[in-house]
Amino acid sequence: MDKSFQIIDQFEQSLAKYTGYPHAIMTDSCTHSLKMVFLYYRSSITEVKFTNETYISIPMLLTEIGIKYSFKTDDWQSQGEYLFEGSNIWDSARRLSPDMYIKDHTKCISFGRDKPLALSCGRGGAILTDDKKLYELLIKCRYDGRDLTVSPWHTQQEFPLGFHYNPQIEWAQEGLVKLDSHVYTANTKTYPDISKIMIKDWRNKI
Repeated sequence: MDKSFQIIDQFEQSLAKYTGYPHAIMTDSCTHSLKMVFLYYRSSITEVKFTNETYISIPMLLTEIGIKYSFKTDDWQSQGEYLFEGSNIWDSARRLSPDMYIKDHTKCISFGRDKPLALSCGRGGAILTDDKKLYELLIKCRYDGRDLTVSPWHTQQEFPLGFHYNPQIEWAQEGLVKLDSHVYTANTKTYPDISKIMIKDWRNKI
């Protein structure tokens, strides 16, 4: 692995150890983490139900990848995370604690502003999972399908369809420093009710 990417790998290992999850994949945002995880499990998901008080990117990403959804009232914010009912996927954007691990469940966290481990860039996220096959695929997909143990990149013979959702090395460096002294405190920030907001899909209409 290129030395410049070793910092990201080190941060991922530290995240996994801290949260109790076997695997962690750092990305550029929680939303993109969730998008990749939903795409991975899409064939096993018919519909999901989740809190009506969350950020607008959540119904947008579900609309984009074609997963049906509905809302429910859920006082999740003191816990910092909520489950998408009908799946094994959690939006854990507001949680980062040592007791996060749930067997056979995958969680996505955020390093954005006002999040438990906020990075100065205001961006960043990660996938926490015990699904080894998911890990082995999405660790490549988050950076254009690249296997970071292969250098130079163009000598890689086969690429899974990927995304440009890779984190920056500086983010991982800062994350390592902050995680070393991190103590989780529940954040009770409230979100608006988005259940009445209409999302217009403009694709194929231009």
